[in-house]
Amino acid sequence: MIKKIGQQIIIGMLFALVFAFPTTIFAHTQLEMSSPKEGETVTTELKDVSLQFNTNIEKLSSFKIIHESKQEVPLDQTTIEGNTMTRHIMDGTALENGTYTVEWRIVGKDGHPIEGKYDFVVDIKAKEPVTETNAKEPEIADQEGAEPKETPEVTSETASGNQANTESDINQTGTNNIWIYFVVGIVIILIVAGVGRGMTRRKK
Repeated sequence: MIKKIGQQIIIGMLFALVFAFPTTIFAHTQLEMSSPKEGETVTTELKDVSLQFNTNIEKLSSFKIIHESKQEVPLDQTTIEGNTMTRHIMDGTALENGTYTVEWRIVGKDGHPIEGKYDFVVDIKAKEPVTETNAKEPEIADQEGAEPKETPEVTSETASGNQANTESDINQTGTNNIWIYFVVGIVIILIVAGVGRGMTRRKK
């Protein structure tokens, strides 16, 4: 009699353990893949996050993303297809650099809820603003790389030739002036001579 009572107590305790920890015994659904992956460093703009499990999941499954500052990232509604669920980051939301935690909660094929979480890091370098100084740098570089224009070399021969040409022009100009004076003098003499003859004839 005592032996039967002991057996019943043991069986009752086993049933109590089974119903007290259903997730531990029946939860076979596990996270297989994710994007971003656990521990991954994201260096480009992130638009959506997807989780893939080893079995199909129910429609009540979902997840959320929390920044290290405890601020939750705004997401669209969860899309579930077979064993994968995806949520898009709301348009106009830019993730700040830092550590993010994905907290997921699914309903497995056996109907039991399962929870889990993992972290990833966002490290996007800020774009350098275009300033007036930066814009002029390529122009300055082009000017520095351009070949300087050649300046005609002035030699002693060139200077002597130029001086000789100048003196020749001066001498020619002086010669021309002498001839002009000579012609003008002859014309004046002829006029004076003509006037004198006219006056002599009148006196006669």
